[in-house]
Amino acid sequence: MRSRSFYLLALLIVGFLSACTYLLNRPTPPSNSKIEIPAEETLTDATLGQCAYVWASEPLPDLSEELQAMAHEVGLKEVRVRAEAFGEKCITSEGSSGPLLIKQTDVRFAVRVVSIRDPDEMSQQVKEIIRFLAGFSAEKFPGPVPGNIAIGFQDDHGDVFNLWFNNELAQEALRQELEGEAFLEALKFP
Repeated sequence: MRSRSFYLLALLIVGFLSACTYLLNRPTPPSNSKIEIPAEETLTDATLGQCAYVWASEPLPDLSEELQAMAHEVGLKEVRVRAEAFGEKCITSEGSSGPLLIKQTDVRFAVRVVSIRDPDEMSQQVKEIIRFLAGFSAEKFPGPVPGNIAIGFQDDHGDVFNLWFNNELAQEALRQELEGEAFLEALKFP
């Protein structure tokens, strides 16, 4: 009796699942009601939320020119300055992009030195650059987050030495009153 009840229950379950599958997969007859489809122009990636955000940078020529002129005024003659905004851009599936959403402004310096094997000369140049930037208010640099400072040294032989650090690290290195190679080492990101 038990096995007969079990088979009967199993048959009922299989029948029920078959009916559900049919109802879910059956074609629906067309209705007479009109379906509103927006014009193609209104179905953009932005309205549908289809946007890939990518990190991007854009030059800030006006700020770069201003910083370059100020650098020359304070005696940083062998220095080229370039400011650039860093943030995110929305790239649509068609490949178009929106405006840069600025996170921070990074400032890059190209510095000519006699030799990159002279850490004392380079550390003095870095200290002058840090003090130079400290003379500007944060509002001068677009973005809600303080940016990074990049310094690329090149000597007369074409040898290169690069530093990349933030202002917090720079101020801490200045407070420690380090000199030469120890100062340059303190600026490296951990």
